[in-house]
Amino acid sequence: MSNQRFIALQQELSSILEERLQALTEAIRTTEAMTREVISTDLQIQKEHDKLDRLKVELSEHRTKLVEKENAVQIQQALLDNQQTREKELQSRLEQLQGNIHRLSQSGVSDNERIRDMELQQQRLQEENARNVAKIQTLQDNIEGMKRLQEQQMLSVMNLTSELHHVATGKPLDKE
Repeated sequence: MSNQRFIALQQELSSILEERLQALTEAIRTTEAMTREVISTDLQIQKEHDKLDRLKVELSEHRTKLVEKENAVQIQQALLDNQQTREKELQSRLEQLQGNIHRLSQSGVSDNERIRDMELQQQRLQEENARNVAKIQTLQDNIEGMKRLQEQQMLSVMNLTSELHHVATGKPLDKE
């Protein structure tokens, strides 16, 4: 019986060993699955940290842009305020000018009459001036003509005097 007992013990030990191996295999599988989950979780955590770092950089950039935009808005508001002030000043100046125009247009009616009178007087004086210029030109032309005529007559008198002198002295005339 010892052989049967040995076989029974051996079978019992094999059965226990097999149960233990199955339990150990199951524990290893469970551990491997948990390790994979831990590694996956670590990778996911690292990705999330990287994403968080990128988001922090983006947030910083957005904050910088926001500050720049706020500054630009302040500048635009200051420019708008200046423009509105300038528009008010221009409106006030326009109203003053319109008042001046109204006053001047009322006094301009009599000024227009004076201007028309002066323009007519100017036109008459220009016409008279043009007639005087024409008279002066005519007189200058007449004077020039008379000077030429006088020179011709003097030359003629000289020639005739020379001819008379030759006739009176009996000298022959040089005919050139």
